[in-house]
Amino acid sequence: MKQADFGFECSFQIDGSSRSQIQQAYDHTVSYGARLAAFSACEPLRTFGPFHERQEQLAIDDLTSFGLHSRRLAELTQTRRLFRARGVLVKGKHGATEKDPFDILNMVIHHKDLRIIRNLMVLKLLIGKAPSWQGLNFEDWYSYISPVVYVKSDRNKEAAFILLPFLELFQKRVILRIVSICEENGIHLDLEEY
Repeated sequence: MKQADFGFECSFQIDGSSRSQIQQAYDHTVSYGARLAAFSACEPLRTFGPFHERQEQLAIDDLTSFGLHSRRLAELTQTRRLFRARGVLVKGKHGATEKDPFDILNMVIHHKDLRIIRNLMVLKLLIGKAPSWQGLNFEDWYSYISPVVYVKSDRNKEAAFILLPFLELFQKRVILRIVSICEENGIHLDLEEY
């Protein structure tokens, strides 16, 4: 049993075939996470049209793939139980609460409805806070916000969270820990040290 620097114990045996599967799951997780972070950090185009719509659809596809590969990585490294900690602030029907990152990713993977919202008016319409047409502020149509993910699972659970803080938390609490654990077990996922 090895003791990681993060204050928890981890023990798992990795056979030869698992090493390549872990590397592949890690590479996909990091690639999709990097694409989502780039999407989150940039403002959308100022004009609506096919590029704008495709950007958001690609981000939804990337988020779903990120969820699948992240879950696979945690399963292969037998580390899922280590990340039961809450930390992702989500808003749902019953107000704000903190959730486990993997609970959120499971909702994303098994979604009935998944949207990424970057426009203040669209967010107001979704949460039912849009004013009547007489009180409509047209500037809200052009007010961009950091991407908010709205997800409704196949079990009708709903949640909304800001994408960039979720990615930052996931990298810090999950990915870097998995890299450390794998390193201690002779699997070198990255050549760089973090």
